[in-house]
Amino acid sequence: MLNCVTGVPGASKTAYVVTQLLNVERKNKVNLKKNIVIFEHNKACFDKFKDDFSYYEYDTGSGHELKKHLEVLPPEYFYMLGQDYDDLRPDDYYLRSVRYNEIIERIRDRGESENFEFFQPVRTIYSNIKALKIDYVRNLVIDWRTCPDGSIIAIDEVQLVPPYNDNKNKNDEIVQELTIHRHRGFDFWFITQSPSYLHPTIKELISCHLHITRPYWRTPKVYQFGSLRAYPNTLVNKLNCESKFSFKPADSIFKLYKSTSIDTSKKRTPKGLIGFALFIMFGVFVFGYGASGGPGFLGHFFGSDEKEVKTQTSNHQNENKQASDLPATQSNLDQDCRKAINVEKPECVQWFNQLSSGSKTVNPSVQTVSYNPTSPYDDLSQNLTYEITSKPVFSGCAKFNGKYYGYTEQGTKLPVSKSDCVKLIEHGDRPYNYFKTEQSYEQVKQDSPAPEQHLQANSQPETIPQVDPQVKSEQIPLGTKAPSNITGAHSL
Repeated sequence: MLNCVTGVPGASKTAYVVTQLLNVERKNKVNLKKNIVIFEHNKACFDKFKDDFSYYEYDTGSGHELKKHLEVLPPEYFYMLGQDYDDLRPDDYYLRSVRYNEIIERIRDRGESENFEFFQPVRTIYSNIKALKIDYVRNLVIDWRTCPDGSIIAIDEVQLVPPYNDNKNKNDEIVQELTIHRHRGFDFWFITQSPSYLHPTIKELISCHLHITRPYWRTPKVYQFGSLRAYPNTLVNKLNCESKFSFKPADSIFKLYKSTSIDTSKKRTPKGLIGFALFIMFGVFVFGYGASGGPGFLGHFFGSDEKEVKTQTSNHQNENKQASDLPATQSNLDQDCRKAINVEKPECVQWFNQLSSGSKTVNPSVQTVSYNPTSPYDDLSQNLTYEITSKPVFSGCAKFNGKYYGYTEQGTKLPVSKSDCVKLIEHGDRPYNYFKTEQSYEQVKQDSPAPEQHLQANSQPETIPQVDPQVKSEQIPLGTKAPSNITGAHSL
């Protein structure tokens, strides 16, 4: 499989490939230990089918030219699979493990009873990455065809390595035979800055293109394609990639190779990205704050909600004030315009004109009821409504026959306790009157008419409220002495 890793310098291309090679070598070490156990497990069956492990069959040609070849193997040919290695492993370790597994399949194809287990692959790595310190990795071999089967070849800066850098020579056998590299189980990693640096033949053979970017020199992003993309940075290619993932190399990876003598890259934060993030946060805040309630979410910021509430409150107050002032104004005109000092005021002149023209009455509040003369004893008071003009206010107490009684200012009884009346009568402790209306000096002065106006006012008839006292007429005989409680100028 041919893999290509591209990206600008510093994009962590080499770090990505080193990470993949390190994972392969870790598996090699694990599989090497497993193969020792597998070799001991297969030893009994190996002795049983010892003749089958003495030769190896392989085919060449095709069709009528197909030929089967037998390669005689020495008795100790597979013994290396049961050994551990502290130094470099044999180059053909992978090849011998593959042949061992193929012989097991040949035995199974015959239907023989056996209990074999397959060996795990242990692959050899070749690379030219500078100062690579992964265990058991070998230096790059230019002619990959001389490497053992199953090898992994990683070429850094492939545009500088011959013959892969000769883009005009399409007849080089090393490059051309890459078309059949899978026949022997090879894997390649080509590392370069741009796909344009690759040999034309290699471009057509790439089956996995990994393009690595580092936006603002932060965490690298890897875009994976199923074939080589000439322009992997375009938006169309990034959107159509097979997969996209983040790759953050471990700090230990950079100790396994030498990338550069000094790292001058610095993380960048674009101002436009900051502004865009603030705009998004502001938009979310506006939407959330507006969705919390109110007739309009922008009203929270421009004060329309508050203005609307204030307007509604003001209108409501004005309506209440107008409704309450209307009868009060009418009542004030009825009282004030009857005073001589106010007769020449414009509002009083208008009031008198309306009164004289008959469009207005002295008492605009007139109630009508239905009266049936055939039923003179019907109670008409049930159809009348009354307006409260006063309230009961405590005036004083009186003592009759040893009992105390409380009275209002109109002389009606109040259920006042005896102790309160004792305070007032016996101790002279009068409570404060919270409802008494005090008149200011200016109002008294204004209400008092001038001498000439007083004369004019006295000349006008005064309307005296009619009362209906209950008086019992009784004839007094001539010469009867007047009662002692009648005094004054009008006494008899």
